[in-house]
Amino acid sequence: MTDTGGMSLEQFYGDRTRRDSPERSFGSGWRSRGRNRWSVSWISDTGELATFAPARNTYLGLDAGLSVGEVVFGIGAELLTQGVLHATAASKREVEVLLVEPDEDVLVSILAGWEDHLADPDGLDWLRAVCADARAG
Repeated sequence: MTDTGGMSLEQFYGDRTRRDSPERSFGSGWRSRGRNRWSVSWISDTGELATFAPARNTYLGLDAGLSVGEVVFGIGAELLTQGVLHATAASKREVEVLLVEPDEDVLVSILAGWEDHLADPDGLDWLRAVCADARAG
């Protein structure tokens, strides 16, 4: 089930376990080289810590403000069929699994200090390095 490479939001949430799982947010302002605003969430039922590229679509110039699951399978899917949101909101949003850690307490320990790096221009790079170190053991 776990694919640590990049995938679309639809591919990621096409897995029912991921789609139905509670999630814990680790912020939505992560940047790499000062660009974008990635969100990071831990998927409880799979133990995956994943990054989600920023959605690029707006409705009447305002952020649609929908959750990840809503865009793919809930309200967003309905709005997509009605043409209110563009298809890229669901199909072009990249997901990357950084780490698989089923124990939330262990994950929180691994990510100690994440709040201090959230707004850094290279905060996402810090997060990727921390996760790579954890994977290496």
